[in-house]
Amino acid sequence: ADQAIDAYTSAGIRDTLAYPGNVQGIALLGQGRIEEAVALLTRARTDGAGAEHPRAEGLCLYNLAWAHWMARRYDAAENAARDAVDAFNRAGSADVAAGEELAQAAAAMLKGDKRTAGEALTRGAEASRGNADLFPAGWLLAEADRLHERHTQ
Repeated sequence: ADQAIDAYTSAGIRDTLAYPGNVQGIALLGQGRIEEAVALLTRARTDGAGAEHPRAEGLCLYNLAWAHWMARRYDAAENAARDAVDAFNRAGSADVAAGEELAQAAAAMLKGDKRTAGEALTRGAEASRGNADLFPAGWLLAEADRLHERHTQ
């Protein structure tokens, strides 16, 4: 991703920077480097918005929502997921459902409703499955399982 960003920047092609930034953000999330991912995804989202690429903007926002979720900032996660839905709608993207479910899960967590949050995460995993531009669906399922375990204890 760094090489792609450097190459695009050197070539003066700034309108595609959101995509490698998004991929790199997912990689940082996978490494548990949440705050670095937040910074990178925020910048990549700005790149996507500035280049008028709403799908790229939405991808970055969706993954940013998960970064906030990982940090237990459910209010920021809900806001980022709702912004992702708006961007996906502007793009006519099929990713709307995944964003809506993540927003619903975060809203449920803000209310302390782990059961509803887990159900929304499970639906979100199904909606996002197979999309390499979104963080892995398995992360949603693992979190849904964790919430279910805590809910039943």
